[in-house]
Amino acid sequence: MHMKANDTVKYSKPVDEEEAKLRFTLLRDPEKGRVDIQLNCDYRIKPVETVEVGEVELANDP
Repeated sequence: MHMKANDTVKYSKPVDEEEAKLRFTLLRDPEKGRVDIQLNCDYRIKPVETVEVGEVELANDP
């Protein structure tokens, strides 16, 4: 399935249980094999990370 801006994603290969629970919002459509993701959390300033497209996948959470 194709990822697009505002989708909720997760790490495709989390290193541990805590990382497996993290969810992110895709800030814009993937470009040149990379995506910008923002952590879904209660922080006032939410962390943003740029990762390769293969490092994340759609989160099919209810």
